[in-house]
Amino acid sequence: MAGLLVFKEKFKEFYRKNEKIAKPIGRFIIALLVLLIINMRVPFFSIINNIFVIVAISAVCAFLDINFTVLFAGIVLILNICKISVELAVVVGLLYVIMFLFYFRFTKKEAVVLILLPIAFVLRIPYCIPIIMGLLGGLVSIIPVSFGVLLCFITDFVGADAVALSKIHSLTFMEKFQFISQRIFAKPEMLITMAAFAVTIVVVYLVRRTSINYAWLVSVIVGSVSSTIVMLGGYFVINNFDGILMLIVGELISCGIGIIIQLLYFSVDYSRVENVQFEDDEYYYYVKAVPKMSVVAPVVTVKRFTKTEPVKEGVSPEEIVSEGISEIKDEKFLDEFEDEFIKDYVDKKRPIR
Repeated sequence: MAGLLVFKEKFKEFYRKNEKIAKPIGRFIIALLVLLIINMRVPFFSIINNIFVIVAISAVCAFLDINFTVLFAGIVLILNICKISVELAVVVGLLYVIMFLFYFRFTKKEAVVLILLPIAFVLRIPYCIPIIMGLLGGLVSIIPVSFGVLLCFITDFVGADAVALSKIHSLTFMEKFQFISQRIFAKPEMLITMAAFAVTIVVVYLVRRTSINYAWLVSVIVGSVSSTIVMLGGYFVINNFDGILMLIVGELISCGIGIIIQLLYFSVDYSRVENVQFEDDEYYYYVKAVPKMSVVAPVVTVKRFTKTEPVKEGVSPEEIVSEGISEIKDEKFLDEFEDEFIKDYVDKKRPIR
């Protein structure tokens, strides 16, 4: 644990020194990954599917706020869907507009969930996102997480049912909308995932706000167990036993990621807890003080030692001084050192060895 805290301090120091370079590089990598994932799932717009266009958009996102990455990712997704179904593209566009106007406008930091969820789904560890949001966010984080899950399943639906979507042009607008809604919201896996993520956020948030020792660590473990129970229960209800092993492995990895996050953001020493009680005219106060863990990154200093030759007999102090410090460039320092050395020799009148 001490090694992790030392790494944290070193990373913070490195980030402070290289912030102007690290931020654009991080944004570029995130934007590139998200755009590649979108074009891998719904590769229907040939112009945007070009690797040079993706790199160019990622380069632009590198110098803008992270919310612009969310915006560009949404535009790329909508344009790809538009090649298959204009109606579905309109629905997705309206969802984005509603979320940006009524939610992300006031909580800009949580918009990053929309670009982290697709990456987490590809890595098979989407269960870490609700754990992290429960630790660092609040109950309102259920909204962007659910919206992100919806977009991920819409993307998968479009990629898997592209042929069916391309054959509904003869239907009326309402019939198309009804067909799309039924195909999306009738997927029980999406509803189970939304429910599991919502339960995880609630459990993690409520447990980590309690005053028990190791509240954050307990919240991560309990949240992971809750997510696993809801997901497994839902899969058993719909008789879907595919991918249960990957589900358990993903939950374990997500739990490990949550533990690392809580160590980095909430590292406290419960062995030195202090309980304080005081009162005023109206209330009694019971305060539990938990000191933070602080580790100073070690500073390595290197000392160089030069081998000195023995002084020959009959050599004057002036010659000793000139030979011993011949490599020093500061003339003022040389003069002062030589005067002090000779003065000390003359006063004490003892031979130099």
